[in-house]
Amino acid sequence: FDSTRHTVMVDTTDSLGNYSFQNLSNGVYIIKEVLKDEWVQTHPRSVDITTGNQPGVYILKLSQGISKTGLNFGNTIACRYIGPPGGLWRDPSNWSCGHPPDAGTPIIIPRDTSVVIDSLPTDSIHSVRIQQGGRIHFGALNRLLRIQGRLQIDSGGTLSFSGASLSSPDDGITGLVLYGDWINNGTFD
Repeated sequence: FDSTRHTVMVDTTDSLGNYSFQNLSNGVYIIKEVLKDEWVQTHPRSVDITTGNQPGVYILKLSQGISKTGLNFGNTIACRYIGPPGGLWRDPSNWSCGHPPDAGTPIIIPRDTSVVIDSLPTDSIHSVRIQQGGRIHFGALNRLLRIQGRLQIDSGGTLSFSGASLSSPDDGITGLVLYGDWINNGTFD
């Protein structure tokens, strides 16, 4: 994309994940990837103050004769919620990996699917991606949810705490603790 977010060029990676854009004019460009449905993005991470890069994208300023390499993206296959709409988080049969998410498990809530977090077998999960039309709704919990990696809410996705009781009996803190990147293109309420 150019600085006005108009698509300038599209490229598909080769079998090794390489891509390139040729003959770009001087200017500022945003490079981002389109994720496959079963993937969670792991790189680039965090906002880079020196370059202005936001989580999940590269911002590149080009001038005459400049060539830039090493702008890599990282992804991992995620455990998908496969249960019924409105199904329960704690049910192992609702997850493609055969168990509720834990600290080593990146997860995806697929398109047009909702899941209710009714209990947390463990208070930490790896990463979360909520796809378009997907929804995570927090029910009454007695502890916090900690996300070690990235929380990505795609356009049309929702993370909802409305009506939830998230008080932790141990420390009185309520809510969600995120240690990684927050990419919100959807709804957080």
